[in-house]
Amino acid sequence: MAAFAASIAPVVRASVNPAGATRRTSMASSSATSGFMGVSLAMPSKTVGRARAGAVKVEARMDAGVGVFGNKAGMTQLFMDDGLCVPVTVIAVQAGNVVTQVCYCSRARANARESARFRVSRARGARAAVRGIVDVAVKGFRAKAPPLVKTEGTDGYNAVQVGYDQVADYKITKPEVGHCAKAGVPPMRHLEEFRLKEASDHAPGQQLKPSEMFKEGDVVDVRGTSIGKGWQGAVKKYGFSRGLMTHGSKSHRQHGSVGAGTSPGRIFPGKKMHSQMGNETVTARKLKVMRVEDDCIIVKGSVPGKRGNLLRVAPAKIVGKTC
Repeated sequence: MAAFAASIAPVVRASVNPAGATRRTSMASSSATSGFMGVSLAMPSKTVGRARAGAVKVEARMDAGVGVFGNKAGMTQLFMDDGLCVPVTVIAVQAGNVVTQVCYCSRARANARESARFRVSRARGARAAVRGIVDVAVKGFRAKAPPLVKTEGTDGYNAVQVGYDQVADYKITKPEVGHCAKAGVPPMRHLEEFRLKEASDHAPGQQLKPSEMFKEGDVVDVRGTSIGKGWQGAVKKYGFSRGLMTHGSKSHRQHGSVGAGTSPGRIFPGKKMHSQMGNETVTARKLKVMRVEDDCIIVKGSVPGKRGNLLRVAPAKIVGKTC
């Protein structure tokens, strides 16, 4: 064995240049040494690369524009000039669709509240005097701060809040009644914001008319709550194939195996199994507007939910074009 080690020593020395740096292969980034029969051998080490990340998912978090709300009236059909029959959905627009979001500078208002609380905590012995100072300070602050639509400078994002479905004041909470009163509009049952990329020129109390916001040929996104179907199995919910109904089969509509028992010994999250079906927020995207009036919007195709369901109609979000 000693003779064998002595015979391969010149070969090992030949693989090392005079400067002492080992030759590297195209995939090697550094060299390491390994002992073999008492002789130091140069071993090229490969660089372990990180796994490449998957494709970046692009999401449009902002709305393409301010929309309106309505209720699903039902489905019908329209006959075009060329004789083609097109299924459409009629969206009825009730009283509402008014810009209701008016607020003061939220950051300054929060600072005023914090300072007022600090004064009250430090002056427990003179509560009456402190209350008078706080009331005067708050009243003066509110008198100077004009109502504004939410902007990126005051709230961190641009948004317009729209109220829909005018109701009696006793049907909603007292804070909601006061919120609508600040905007100078009647009590509204539904309040929701449309987040915008840029500041909007809408004013509080402005009436939104569908005929001025949409026209025939536009594409819109309609969002609503789908019809609830209760607790359903995998065959109905996901379209699984059923088993044999005869020949001694004991798994007719079962979903089958859900994973190994010992390893991993658990069910992975997201496994398609029997669960609640429907009653979810669904958005029907890029529906074509066929007709539009102040009291109704007619779109091509179906929309989520049943008759009377609340729907949110907004300009279609197309990444790279409208948002």
